[in-house]
Amino acid sequence: MKILTVSAAQLHDIRKPSDYSTSTVSHSPRPEPNNSSRPALGRSGLSLVLTKELIDVGRVELVLEWLESLSSSAASVSRYRDSLRITITGFDEPTPALNPRCRAFFKSLAGRWPYWLHFIEKDHESIGLLLMLLADDEPLGAGPALTRDALSATMARLLSDADRLYAALGVPEPVAQANCDAATSAYFEFVEPIVSGRAAAG
Repeated sequence: MKILTVSAAQLHDIRKPSDYSTSTVSHSPRPEPNNSSRPALGRSGLSLVLTKELIDVGRVELVLEWLESLSSSAASVSRYRDSLRITITGFDEPTPALNPRCRAFFKSLAGRWPYWLHFIEKDHESIGLLLMLLADDEPLGAGPALTRDALSATMARLLSDADRLYAALGVPEPVAQANCDAATSAYFEFVEPIVSGRAAAG
């Protein structure tokens, strides 16, 4: 799996997926206090690890070029379909995707690169993480929460963004449809238990 982990201590050499060799990537020999912050090559897939350090710094451009390389050509779009997994590290809480700082950072990043739905793995955990990061809060009970309407609106935006990518790069309609169908299926798998649980609790 190709991994891009970004921290403020290691920002000098973010490589595009096409730049990786067949071995673990090493950077120039300057001091690197966080050794886990190195992109590394594995057998398959892409992993974007967003550290608390990077999120606190708030500089989305540090990963933007890497993401833009994924959507830069039809060949890259085809190669990296369904291959991206997002991980958030460094937060001492059970669901860091609901942390306001995480969500503000990711929304800023998605505002400049919106093509997540094509590249992300089509399982309910990955789609759910994406939705939690991008959906708008709405009042619910004693405090803010993610409602089904908010999640649905976010999913609609993500599908529209994927459609724009497909149109721009001439992705064949059967491929585009299959990708959207898989994403929609994962969306319902994530949303239905939440909605059912709230209904039962009410």
